[in-house]
Amino acid sequence: MPQQGRIVGIDVSKLKAEACIRSLQLRLSQPSTPAGEQELIAWLSDNRVGLAVMEASGGYERGWAQALRKAGIAVRIVDPKRVRYFAKSAGRLAKNDPIDAEMIAWFAETFCHRGAAGTRSRSRRPRSGW
Repeated sequence: MPQQGRIVGIDVSKLKAEACIRSLQLRLSQPSTPAGEQELIAWLSDNRVGLAVMEASGGYERGWAQALRKAGIAVRIVDPKRVRYFAKSAGRLAKNDPIDAEMIAWFAETFCHRGAAGTRSRSRRPRSGW
């Protein structure tokens, strides 16, 4: 499936964001500051990233998501449990910020389709009366 731009996985914490573009084998770490946001955005633009995917992380992702959207980069916020189960299924049990960013990127390449980049749909089936 052809894509408009590349996908980046970003692991966000209170103090920093770790980014990974798996298709180019590139990584970048930036502090959670306005200057760090601008550096990351410039790096993503230079590498033609069209979609940034982050885990929901207690609200730390919100500022990053807002800055990326303002810069014209689509953002998907995903459930951290899904990414963790994906990593476990791939046998990647080690856990640190750079590895998490890579797992988020791999998860995004596998499950986050460009057409749905701006949505956060949660379809639920009605429960039975049981």
